[in-house]
Amino acid sequence: MILAAAFVPFLVGGVGARVARRVATGLPPVAAVALLTTLAASVAAGCAVVLLLAGLLALAEVPTAALGHVSVDALRDHVPMPPAVGFAAAAIALLMVLSVLWHALRLATRAGSIDAATARLGPAVDNLVIVRDPGALAYAVPGRTPRIVVSTGMLRALSAPERRALLAHEAAHLRYHHQRYVRLGQLAASANPLLRPVCRAIELAVERWADEIAAREVGDRVLVAHAVAAAALAHRPAPRGALAAAGANVLDRVRVLLTPKPRRQPVAAALSAVGAAACWVAALLLADHLDELLELAHRISSGG
Repeated sequence: MILAAAFVPFLVGGVGARVARRVATGLPPVAAVALLTTLAASVAAGCAVVLLLAGLLALAEVPTAALGHVSVDALRDHVPMPPAVGFAAAAIALLMVLSVLWHALRLATRAGSIDAATARLGPAVDNLVIVRDPGALAYAVPGRTPRIVVSTGMLRALSAPERRALLAHEAAHLRYHHQRYVRLGQLAASANPLLRPVCRAIELAVERWADEIAAREVGDRVLVAHAVAAAALAHRPAPRGALAAAGANVLDRVRVLLTPKPRRQPVAAALSAVGAAACWVAALLLADHLDELLELAHRISSGG
């Protein structure tokens, strides 16, 4: 019965992918970001642990294994899994780890390149850099020298109140370190493709978070909705790795901003929270079960 726990992280990943967007739009954005990033990290870690434990079980059946001699019959009586399956699982887990490391290196390299390129744009006033460019650009660049980059083309495309709303949105990205949540979601998705919808939902929730901060600062949700929509219509793609108010999920964000009371999604939120916890519980139960099983197999092998 306990072996059914091995399927829990994969099942949670599938369900989480289905409900993630509802969580991103149906919860207060701060709570949505926290819940979705926790879910993504839990599923990625849970799946990796399950696969590694399967590999460890297969390794225990090899007579020359560093784990020592064990009763193979005892192991297979409790877990009738062919060793080839376990080694394949371990190989997948290794690929997951390598994928995360490679993606982390790419993110770090990209962040360094954007940071250097932004520093060359010129001095900033209160983290704001205005560049002479007829194209509509507005984005936040986190890093050692945080910057908000806005082009003259974007400033001309917006009214004065809309400019205030846009700048408040971009400033919120820097103030609350939104890139950390987005990058964590990207790393989780690089390990487990099931989590790509969750990663996109994190990006949506992060943008909603900045929208709500801007709405609170300018005192007008409708104004922020108009600013986001106007910026999106004129927007030119920002550099990869930057956070842009008009970058993604614009229709969903405008709809939420214009809705007095967005529809809550308690079921989706509960499923995400319970699922994240279930991943860790399943991993701990399986690790404990494997430890007991190996101890039993050692005793049987030694005649104890």
